[in-house]
Amino acid sequence: MIIAEIKTFPLRIPFKPGPKSAASAWGPKGLHAVDTLLTRVTTDQGLEGWGESFGFSGVPVTRRAIDDVIAPLCVGQDPSRIVPLMLDVQKKLHVFGRGGPLTHAMSAVDIALWDIAGKVADAPLHRLLGGGQADLPCYASLDAY
Repeated sequence: MIIAEIKTFPLRIPFKPGPKSAASAWGPKGLHAVDTLLTRVTTDQGLEGWGESFGFSGVPVTRRAIDDVIAPLCVGQDPSRIVPLMLDVQKKLHVFGRGGPLTHAMSAVDIALWDIAGKVADAPLHRLLGGGQADLPCYASLDAY
């Protein structure tokens, strides 16, 4: 099985801010929609995995990073070798830094590959990652929401 295609889909989600200004969530004041980017990785056997990357005004740049830079590095590769593939992509792109739209783009592809892995194994992702604990520590990455 190989990665046959990686395609991106910008998505605008209606957003109704609460009493606190949406500007505290890194968006403009009076935010009425939140932009995000969905990414679909398709294998030559027709399996699809979906990933998502952070949006706001960075969606166009993140989309270009996937379409023009990351997808060409991944198409033709084995989607089951997630860690080595993503490490190779990171090494090839390390000169561009470890943050911002490029990192968001790599994350979307990584998430989609794990989605495929769960489908191939016919198992939930938490099981593939060794989950099953009753209690897990958590964090809020966008705690302004």
